[in-house]
Amino acid sequence: MGRYAILIVLALTFALMTYGHGLRNSFFAAEMELNRNFSTSQARNIAQSAAFIALQQIFDESTSFTPTSDATIQIPSGGDFSDWEQMSGAYRFEISNQADTLFVLRSIGRFNDNDYSVEVFVAVGEDVWFPNVSRALFAGTQVNLSGSAGIVGGHVGTNATSIGAVTMAWSTFIDSSLAIGPGALAALTLNNARPMNANIGLGVTNLPQEETYELPEFPSFPVGSVPTTPILTSGSTNRTIGPSDFENRYIPEIRIQSNTELTINVGSEDRIIHVGRLDIQQGHLRIIGDGHVTFYVEEYFHLGGSSSMNFTRSPETTFVYYKGTNTLDFGGSTTYRGGIYAQTANIRIGGSGGIQGNIMTGGTSVQVYGNAEANSRILYAPNAHVQLTGSGRVRGAVVANRFTAGGNTRIFYTTEFDDEFPEMQGGGSKNKFVRNWR
Repeated sequence: MGRYAILIVLALTFALMTYGHGLRNSFFAAEMELNRNFSTSQARNIAQSAAFIALQQIFDESTSFTPTSDATIQIPSGGDFSDWEQMSGAYRFEISNQADTLFVLRSIGRFNDNDYSVEVFVAVGEDVWFPNVSRALFAGTQVNLSGSAGIVGGHVGTNATSIGAVTMAWSTFIDSSLAIGPGALAALTLNNARPMNANIGLGVTNLPQEETYELPEFPSFPVGSVPTTPILTSGSTNRTIGPSDFENRYIPEIRIQSNTELTINVGSEDRIIHVGRLDIQQGHLRIIGDGHVTFYVEEYFHLGGSSSMNFTRSPETTFVYYKGTNTLDFGGSTTYRGGIYAQTANIRIGGSGGIQGNIMTGGTSVQVYGNAEANSRILYAPNAHVQLTGSGRVRGAVVANRFTAGGNTRIFYTTEFDDEFPEMQGGGSKNKFVRNWR
């Protein structure tokens, strides 16, 4: 019996040793994977941050960052890396000039022997507006996160340098990096309730220099349009109009009421609709055809109740330029699939409503509140205080002067949208503009 007991003890001892060895290996593998993921993320952060520095040099036509036509330069020369002490890593650049029409910048970040590269394509041509959408959020002067607000999937930047200009409550978070203004001290500029900035996934850095975000040129509205009669729907009467009803015409008012539907057939060509007041009180503006349609709205634009506009087509097919001054209030359960550029008007997106498309305004206030969503490649309001409250969501990128988010609000950064930016003038630098990042 004693012999069997010894054998059992030996077997158990061997099993425990084997289990312990396997457990140590599992812990070691998990730790290695965690370190590898962190190193890759930090290398990406270095590559993206370095790219911003190089872009400014390219726009300023710095000699060392401007290769001659059909040439490629390396910075530093020879393909070596430059140390970046503040980021605990290193970086290098490759810049190619393709026939003086396209510059291709390749920024490579290195952290703990992990490399990550970012490519930026800088086109040379017309002064075309193409905003920087490489961050989840950029705020000129102030960032305030309270409640459990969070920034998911992208970096945050601000020109702010003053004491307490960036505040973060205990339960808030930025899962990527935060870049504060040039020369600012994180201990002073950032007022963070969490010690060691534990709620900022990739740490705090400084912008190499202040960044500016300009509004695109607001277009001139059509002139010489022939005035026609208003288009009104109510009761149980729906209506369909075609190009002959709006082409080269000025419609004083389009008003949709009583849950009626106005169908606009644009055919296969690009169309312009010039209207004084676009008032969808309760109803649906349905657009059919393959053509793109641009609305020029002079005085008033309203989408209320459970109304919808362009609900059967993709957002890139419809765009509204709005010259009026009244606040654009997309409340209730409204739906708009298209872009909008308000010259000076403020914007409110609330209730369970939403906009799917690019949002631009020269106004001073943008609010996303309630359970609303703005699915926008960019919510671009460089002069405005952008506020997210309740459970408001933005999917895309945000540019603001001041940014405030509370409650359970989120910015989910993504560039995976079907709609492109409309072709608008302005925002370029020395006839160069960023075409895309990769």
